[in-house]
Amino acid sequence: MKKVINITPSLVRMFYVYGKLLPEKTYHRTYLYIVEDLSISEIAINEKISRACCYESILSGINKLEYYEEKLGLSDKINRLYECVSCYNEKSADKLIQDINEIMEF
Repeated sequence: MKKVINITPSLVRMFYVYGKLLPEKTYHRTYLYIVEDLSISEIAINEKISRACCYESILSGINKLEYYEEKLGLSDKINRLYECVSCYNEKSADKLIQDINEIMEF
């Protein structure tokens, strides 16, 4: 039995940050699955490929997205920046700048 692919907010964020690094077909299939919410069967029928091939392509794309995030951490940094800036009214400008500088350290 194949592993179920769970779509999480962090996976969606990773797709938007790193998706264009994926090979074209993998990007397209992963996009349809994550963003357009099509099933593996629907994608396979539209692409005229087997469900197994479609599943492996999407899983490969997701694994690459997770690898990029593990190595680069950009999606997490973007999320932390968003959280930091969204509470700007509650912080002084100096504290906000300090928090942003801490997040952006590589």
